[in-house]
Amino acid sequence: MRGCLGTRIELADAPKGLAPGWFVLELSGRCGAASLLVAHDAACEAWVEYPLPASAEIGARRHMLRVGERFYRARLTFAEGPAGTARLARVSAARLALLAAKQAPAEALRAVWWRVTGKKIRARNRFLRLLAPLPRFDFRGCAAKRHDSAQDLREIGIRLNAGEWPQFTVCVGIGDGEAVAANTEQSVQAQQYEDWTLAPIVSTSALNAALERAGGRWLVHLANGEQLQPNALLRLAAEIAATPEAALLYWDDIIVRGDGLVRAPRLKPDWNADLQWAQDYVGSAAVSSSHALAAGGADASAGRAAWFDLVVRATAAAGTDGVRHVPHVLSHRPAQASADVEAHARCVARVTGAAATPDANGHVRVTWPLPDPPPLVSFIVPTRDRLDLLRPCMEGLLRRTDYPAIEVLIADNGSCRRPTRAYLESITLDTRVRVVPCPGDFNFAAINNRVAGLARGDVLGFINNDIEVMAPDWLREMVGHVLRLDVGAVGAKLLYPGGLVQHAGVIVGLGGLAGHAHRLYPAEHPGYMERLACTQVFSAVTAACLLVRRAAFHEVAGFDAAAFPVAYNDVDLCLRLGARGLKTVWTPYAVLRHKETATRERDYASARLVQYQRESAAFRERWGRVIAHDPHYHPRLTRADESFLP
Repeated sequence: MRGCLGTRIELADAPKGLAPGWFVLELSGRCGAASLLVAHDAACEAWVEYPLPASAEIGARRHMLRVGERFYRARLTFAEGPAGTARLARVSAARLALLAAKQAPAEALRAVWWRVTGKKIRARNRFLRLLAPLPRFDFRGCAAKRHDSAQDLREIGIRLNAGEWPQFTVCVGIGDGEAVAANTEQSVQAQQYEDWTLAPIVSTSALNAALERAGGRWLVHLANGEQLQPNALLRLAAEIAATPEAALLYWDDIIVRGDGLVRAPRLKPDWNADLQWAQDYVGSAAVSSSHALAAGGADASAGRAAWFDLVVRATAAAGTDGVRHVPHVLSHRPAQASADVEAHARCVARVTGAAATPDANGHVRVTWPLPDPPPLVSFIVPTRDRLDLLRPCMEGLLRRTDYPAIEVLIADNGSCRRPTRAYLESITLDTRVRVVPCPGDFNFAAINNRVAGLARGDVLGFINNDIEVMAPDWLREMVGHVLRLDVGAVGAKLLYPGGLVQHAGVIVGLGGLAGHAHRLYPAEHPGYMERLACTQVFSAVTAACLLVRRAAFHEVAGFDAAAFPVAYNDVDLCLRLGARGLKTVWTPYAVLRHKETATRERDYASARLVQYQRESAAFRERWGRVIAHDPHYHPRLTRADESFLP
């Protein structure tokens, strides 16, 4: 669709919606900075913004983008006086492959192969890397749904009628000596739910007084100037009626910056204690006054961090089952001054008993203590020849890792080249190294299970032979987490040799099965909601670098070698640990290099494809519930690729 460029121009308007897929935006003429806004709902209330780099003379410029959901309208906006033409068009699969082949023929061929063999998410990632690299498509804004539909209201009514209708005390601000902002008060006055009172809070003692007066009511704490959506208290009331045992409810919000026009939505995961310790992702919330008082109320010594401190202590007392995430945008928050990270760190240290310090990115880093002496870590490294990969991997583990107690068991899956055999013989001169013959067809799960049975360490480390150590302290960081009694597995931040993110936690459901969060983001990018820079819980991590306590590993009978000999065995292991109440933690403070699939990527045999399809079907059957909703990923974020965008 074509049109003359202007300050605002509609490029597409389809009442029935445009199907997901690849599109090309072609610009010609002269313009300044521009943004393509895409509406994903028929009412055009939710927009995804794709910022385009500024250029005085466009010439003939092309931008590739992949839209992961049906969309109804696209709007092009410019910062200043443009003139020219624009065209937005769908790209066919054949043209997509041709455009990619012009960039890098070998990469394009691999992408086509992954698409043909059914690995859609891997194919999309390769095309994204070639044609639409991040951060061009960083998500910048969306509008909240202000009113519920008739169907929504019927469902909410059913929930409310099934339980007791709650009462709310709405409090605003702590410590600044300011009264309730006028726009906040107006947003409360406009609520569709009527059973509330308003209480300006100007100090910690005032907050405690409000808790005392509440007498079983729910306390809704808002930032100064924050505006509730008209349906906010109604949705909170429905959730409370349906789950009366809840201690705290939080919701999604939009951060309004500067001039009020640019908005950053925060579509949050379900309760994630480690992420809350790292950054106050919960923000405003509704807390049961009885639970808050049972936790000791607000602590005056916490100062500006009093609300954060109360949330952390109340949730620690209530446990995971006492926290509910309402996955709807229920408020607009003004951009606030920087959080008191020092005070946050002191609060986290008191609750966890670990060392908590601000990091260079303004988040709280929690470092868990190691016993003296630290436990032996047994690394298991499957390999078959590929000395070019194995040698640097072993050098990193044995020479560049600052940890005093390790052993390495090399699982040799039939290496036959003379240099490899000579190296395996010589490396065992180091008493920390053993070579365990594992002949036969490659079965990643069975090999690791067998060698794990020979390990002497209390901690097992599963490491691919294409992993390279980048900094010496990575293992201390991971062992500290894996020794926590509520943790099952721990994963690291893995980077491609070119510096882009390869692994930062596994999201179940991406591409229909599972994918890596933030794959292909630049290494130093903070990620969506700055989650790429924070320690947090995920449903799973990759076994390319995974630590687990030996007792926990054997308790769940290790990897499932029958159902998942090659694919999804690591995700399945983490999910089975999770089913026993053990969390999977990912840390950005352990960074390693990963030459992903360097050993097996060219294994294109039809038998391997049949095996992969069988493993995929088994994973879908076993973990369909988590595929439908990964608790650590918002349902409105894309499942079509690993970009972590809506």
